[in-house]
Amino acid sequence: MKKINRSLFVLIIAAVCLSALTGCNWNLSDTKYLERPDVELIDSGFRINGNYVSSEIDYINIYREDLQDAGKAKIERIAVLFPKGDPTPGNQNYFYIDKNIYKNHKYRYYVRFVSKGEKNRTEWSEVKQHPNIGAESSASFAYNLNSGYYKYDKDSMTLTIQGATDFTPPLSTVIDDIDKYKPALVFQAGDLIQAFELSDPNTTKLVNLKTLLPQSFLNTDISLLGIVGQKKVENTSGKTTELQSITWTDIAKIAIKDGQNNTLSVIKIEMKYGDEGFDYSINSDNEN
Repeated sequence: MKKINRSLFVLIIAAVCLSALTGCNWNLSDTKYLERPDVELIDSGFRINGNYVSSEIDYINIYREDLQDAGKAKIERIAVLFPKGDPTPGNQNYFYIDKNIYKNHKYRYYVRFVSKGEKNRTEWSEVKQHPNIGAESSASFAYNLNSGYYKYDKDSMTLTIQGATDFTPPLSTVIDDIDKYKPALVFQAGDLIQAFELSDPNTTKLVNLKTLLPQSFLNTDISLLGIVGQKKVENTSGKTTELQSITWTDIAKIAIKDGQNNTLSVIKIEMKYGDEGFDYSINSDNEN
């Protein structure tokens, strides 16, 4: 039997995939990733569409990269979706609409699925550009503190704004529903990176870390990555309110300084406890 030409063999396999319509998953750059999402241009921005979502999925992260300036391109965390809060049960295809974009900038997206602690991401989407929708390149999607910073008080475990009155949110001409966003501080402790919402706008001026951060952030080195605007969408159609999605603005860095005006790269929230008391119990392990 004659050997089949390699190019011809590839074409035959491709034809089989197309005719089957079940779809051979052609992830050309890295086959370890899941199938990439589809990005569609719509009147309000980009619609990121994906395939079937298992009921085992806890949440879905949406990531974006602005390729307008390739030298400064970085992965941006823009949203989290919660399938259990989907108001249309039975519709297991997920989607997200990204409106916070710059006009004519080139973007691509990928998605990560998280289930019981296991995290699996997709391939990058195709690069898309929207010629009609978006802010001008001079606009900002981030909060601003001008020349201000946070002063850290180790004893009270608080952050207090210095050198400025308060944060300035993005303009409504840039994010039309900015009034639905609340400020959130993004902290990192080892592999943990989490955004913590400041529900009361006044808490941006004085942040009590003892009540804001969970136990997993205590007694370890913590970095403040910055501040974002955080918008929650909740599904109230059922008997209980379910979180449906979270959208984040661009992140703005904030410096932390001590009382001597030294910039701190990390801080540590060390909870203090009293001494052990004296045993006042009755029961013994070997009692009948």
